[in-house]
Amino acid sequence: MEIGLSTASFYPMDTYKALKHIANFEVKTAEIFFNTFSELELPYISRLKSIAEENNIKITSIHPFTSGMESFMLFSQYKARFYDMAEYYKRYNEAANFLGAKIVVIHGDRIGAISDNEYLERFARLMENSEREGVITAQENVNNFRSASPQFILKMKNEINAKFVFDIKQSLRSGQDPYMVIDAMGENLVHVHLSDSKSVSGKNDSDAVTDNTCMLPGRGNFNFLRLFNKLNKIRYSGDIVIEVYKNSYKELSEIKTAYKFCRNLLKTDNNMWHD
Repeated sequence: MEIGLSTASFYPMDTYKALKHIANFEVKTAEIFFNTFSELELPYISRLKSIAEENNIKITSIHPFTSGMESFMLFSQYKARFYDMAEYYKRYNEAANFLGAKIVVIHGDRIGAISDNEYLERFARLMENSEREGVITAQENVNNFRSASPQFILKMKNEINAKFVFDIKQSLRSGQDPYMVIDAMGENLVHVHLSDSKSVSGKNDSDAVTDNTCMLPGRGNFNFLRLFNKLNKIRYSGDIVIEVYKNSYKELSEIKTAYKFCRNLLKTDNNMWHD
């Protein structure tokens, strides 16, 4: 298990330049958040791969820029559109395979135009497509999306053995207890998006209403040691990447500071994991 950075944290910087910054920070694990169609073309992903290889960076996951359109493109009532878009999503699988990434992150449906069973059928098709490329299509818990619900996550796990991405800020924004979300994902949790938060009452975690749910680690009061212990208890073996937004900091150097903060926490927490 390693701590890494998502190129999403540098948005709207060009994805290639964002990965260069990650390399300059001497971070060895990264998530690639693609931002446009041309970035899935071979010349562009070859540049990304070169940077990763030259700097010994493991690309652990990729995130489609089309995630905001998945309700309409993948999970609407117009089934033919799903088949067309499922074919396009194979390009993400191919890009992940080329970069050595194991996970493709999916947001899914926020509208609820189709039944749960239809959603599961379509998600299972996406999973099958990714498996052919040796990668995993994983459902992220997302605020205002179907996947915000721990009950729905549990349904996905039990009925189609879906794999999952846990995002702290998304669980807080949706009013869900982060640890209930993790319990629902259980042994099928394969990836974690890390961020900090600051609670109004001064408490930690899900026990308080948050006024800022997307801060760089070390800036808020989220109890990361509790989170790491929870992941250890469920024998989590994936990676953790810091994923925040541009308004979460003023200087790029703050991202590196947050990365070091997280690495030090893992190292001092009884050496529960080793990089």
